Amino acid sequence: TGTVFVLDRKTGSTLGKFARPAAGAYAAGTRTFLNDLTIAKNGDAYITDSFSAVIYRIPAASLAAPTMTGVLEEWLTLAGTPIVYQNGFNLNGVVAYKNRTVLTVEANTGKLFRIQIGSKTVTEVALNGADITGGDGLVLHDERLYVVNSGAVDVLKLKKKFRSARLKTTITDGTFDSPTTAA
Repeated sequence: TGTVFVLDRKTGSTLGKFARPAAGAYAAGTRTFLNDLTIAKNGDAYITDSFSAVIYRIPAASLAAPTMTGVLEEWLTLAGTPIVYQNGFNLNGVVAYKNRTVLTVEANTGKLFRIQIGSKTVTEVALNGADITGGDGLVLHDERLYVVNSGAVDVLKLKKKFRSARLKTTITDGTFDSPTTAA
């Protein structure tokens, strides 16, 4: 729908919604699949779109507003960055580290990217042979990045301020039934 819904976690009722802008690089009417969302330490929300080459943001102040209804900010258009959209699902899982860094996985290429929030600088994380093609939900715990990936969870050890990573282990379980995210 190109819309992020804000729900009351106790009742499930809709508190507000944020839609793609009517104008802009990826305005309403262009193909969209808002895929994953992360909340930074300051309360800002960052949202990936698997079909449109943009990362959206909802500022914390907008989420805290009583009406909680508004327009998604085109925080970072990806043209000219190392993230190059192709056919299929592109950016998918996303996670924020403090108010400094966003990590996101490009599902169709298996590439992991590091985005500095302040400068919006995008760099590819060196995976040192790890294959996270199909990567979906992300969880960051200390310097370990958990990547939900094709019915398993790959555990990457991040190094050099999230500039490189190595696969430490892959978690599988017979009870997994196509997981797409984790907490």
